[in-house]
Amino acid sequence: MKTSKILFTVSILFISFNGFCGMDFFGLGKKLFDEKNYEKAAEMYEKSCYYGDAKGCIAAAKMFDTGSGIEQNADKALKYYEKGCELGFNNDQNSCTITGLKYTVLGLSFETGTNFEPNYEKAATAYEIACKYDSAQGCYNLGRLYETGAGVHKSLFHAGQSYYKACDLNDGTACYNLGRLFQTATGVTKSTEKAKMYYQKACELSCDEGCEAEKSL
Repeated sequence: MKTSKILFTVSILFISFNGFCGMDFFGLGKKLFDEKNYEKAAEMYEKSCYYGDAKGCIAAAKMFDTGSGIEQNADKALKYYEKGCELGFNNDQNSCTITGLKYTVLGLSFETGTNFEPNYEKAATAYEIACKYDSAQGCYNLGRLYETGAGVHKSLFHAGQSYYKACDLNDGTACYNLGRLFQTATGVTKSTEKAKMYYQKACELSCDEGCEAEKSL
């Protein structure tokens, strides 16, 4: 009899726990946000993130990043961007690219106005994942780190590879940088023909430096 009661109690706890974890915290957060109940919305987004919903992580990150109806908190914003990146939500929101930006001087001082110390190693890790998920900006920024040796072992070869993928994803500045590498034989075999080709593509993608460089060849 005691065994039956214990099994029944365990079953109830199991069902309750599963039901709690299965709740649509993100959907509830969105509903509360639309109702302008921002503090509760942020709380639901945080719970959504805690239970592994990357969308909740990004939603919470954006609220804390911009101070949308709640007190701005750069630390929490970065925490949730990182979690979103870790969970692989990198397509439309590009959480890994944003994480990388937060860990660079530009991201921290210009974008958020905070005084965090830059961490290029973490930025490189985030950009690498972003690039894997076809973020043009992530690939370009990874290339910059490889070219300068910030947070990674300096490698002009890997810089070129990153610029190539970013250019293929239509990042004009990456195309320009790739053309520059071919023009100056930096990490690649010199090729004026390839330099001109990438400068031309950069120009077509509204990169003024590409237009000027193409004219000079």
